[in-house]
Amino acid sequence: MWGLQPPEGTKVAWGARCIAEGNGKRGFSIVWNRQDAFGDAEERNKLQKRLNAGLLRQASDKWAELTLLCLASTGQSKRHELARESDEEGVIVIVGDACSSFGYVNIVAYPC
Repeated sequence: MWGLQPPEGTKVAWGARCIAEGNGKRGFSIVWNRQDAFGDAEERNKLQKRLNAGLLRQASDKWAELTLLCLASTGQSKRHELARESDEEGVIVIVGDACSSFGYVNIVAYPC
């Protein structure tokens, strides 16, 4: 799967390898052919709809904020919670880590 691995036992997840824009200071862009998902098709679709409804933008903005505050860098390997959203269908979390790649941000989104 592209991106980070979700916690063990996760039944549905979406992940991507993103490009850090402006060395991360402008967030990240998702590469169309570097993303993947697993789990039940209906649950994947629900997850992806919630991500596309603004949660991915929130995660990108948080990565930019962490980079500007020098708390995140594409040159280090440290997981950061980038977004968390709760609604009647449950909680979705997005976690990101550059994995010392100097240019990429790997992310994973999953319900918890």
